[in-house]
Amino acid sequence: MIPHNWDWKVEQYEADQIILGIDAGSEPDSDGFVNIISIQKIKGFAENQDLKSEYDMIIELQKIKGKQKIIESGQTNMLGNNSYFIHTKSDTGTYGEAEMISFISMSNKSGIYYLLTASASQTKDLKQNMAMMIQCLQTFKYRTD
Repeated sequence: MIPHNWDWKVEQYEADQIILGIDAGSEPDSDGFVNIISIQKIKGFAENQDLKSEYDMIIELQKIKGKQKIIESGQTNMLGNNSYFIHTKSDTGTYGEAEMISFISMSNKSGIYYLLTASASQTKDLKQNMAMMIQCLQTFKYRTD
């Protein structure tokens, strides 16, 4: 479920890995910062078509190309099934920079995954905004047909 006062749109990505994506964003706060929920259906990066291999590949890509520091990551039961999370944030200390928690979960097709991300601005309302977005992501259901 997306918060009732947020705008959302289906994104057109240039990356071949992304099959489908929907982004939802909050209205800017008094300082102009927004929070974003992103839901993507992606093709696997890893040659092995299992969730753990995909998670390991995303961790490696984040370490090599990521602009944010990994705070915590690991296995979770988000979405009611086996999944993994990656919590990242900027370590510059600049007010308003993004902090993200992403979840990766299997779809019902081999080699296809869901990547759900909550991206909150590091402001005084960070914890409240992140908690609300995580609650929204927990309502995600994918089609099984």
